[in-house]
Amino acid sequence: LKYMPVFRTRTNEKAVLKSFDFKNSIYPCIEIIKETGSSSKGKLKTKKVPTFDEYYLKLINQISARYVFVDLPVHLRQTKNMKSETLDFLLRVVTNRVNRTDYMKKLQPAREKIIPVVSTFFNINNEPNTLLLQSEDLRPVFNSIAFRTFPDTFKNDIKQILKVIQENDYLIMDWGTEVVELTTNEDHYDIVEVLKKINCTVIVHRNPIPLDLTYTSLDHDEVVRRIDNSLIYNFKECGASVFSDYAGIKRNDISDTQGVSPGFLYYDAVQNKFYGYKGKPHKDVSLKLREFEVTIVPSVISSSATNRMLDNEMGFLDEDNYGWVVLNRINKGYEPGRSAGKFKRIGMEHYLYCIKTLIEGGVIE
Repeated sequence: LKYMPVFRTRTNEKAVLKSFDFKNSIYPCIEIIKETGSSSKGKLKTKKVPTFDEYYLKLINQISARYVFVDLPVHLRQTKNMKSETLDFLLRVVTNRVNRTDYMKKLQPAREKIIPVVSTFFNINNEPNTLLLQSEDLRPVFNSIAFRTFPDTFKNDIKQILKVIQENDYLIMDWGTEVVELTTNEDHYDIVEVLKKINCTVIVHRNPIPLDLTYTSLDHDEVVRRIDNSLIYNFKECGASVFSDYAGIKRNDISDTQGVSPGFLYYDAVQNKFYGYKGKPHKDVSLKLREFEVTIVPSVISSSATNRMLDNEMGFLDEDNYGWVVLNRINKGYEPGRSAGKFKRIGMEHYLYCIKTLIEGGVIE
């Protein structure tokens, strides 16, 4: 294991999970944010909506990976604009330790493939020893457990984790958007020193794309300097043997109020940098979406980043790179490209393929 990309169970992210061949060095992590991927709204009453375990067991079995981490994200903050099915699931299941554990156990039929992820509940309800309790409940069901901890909870979490963690378990150190500064931040240094001594697989997770980055703020066909993707090469300095991120996309909130703003983040695997692309401004939604086809795709295809990757002998842009293939199909008019969701998938597929290529080529060790 070298890389853990994190997905949420949304339409285009699920499509990537089903289509991408993760092979043996990449284990995806899915953050389940609603009861099922289906909604009863607008459906015929005669059509059966799958249960939680029916839906997610089917999805997990469709993922081409040796193992899949499964998280019901305790750390996900509830907001007033959050989609109702997500808010309901968080309040009813995720933020209740007993209910959350029961839902994890529903996935027992795939126990040989699933690694459940647990986090502390202390910040939610002041309940002590919740990592110990979750470990005690899940250990008889699953072969391994992943403990997810954060800078603000690490000091308390690690006291519990060290009591129960086993050699075949995983520790996920989630830094959020923080850059790990070992020489200037004493707290960061102390955490990393502890991680280096733990006798299990340590995964360091970081979101390299700032949460407040907007597509409208991008300079077209220019490097996005606010994105720091250095973790893929310095994760060992952070006390880990595995790195993790959100698979090359901007991780946004889960709301009902997101507007249309045509933009695209394109990963240059040679430079390990992201280039930004955005459409020309229009008031009309259909004209905005058309910008994906007439402005963004041609610019990406003819970009210096594309030329660098085409010239590189590692084969970042070949016929097995689904994202690259779809970009070319859109550019030639073989399929439509007027969809922000489609470009989210293109970005993920391309980034994942490049990272897998770097791992298999020995560049990421």
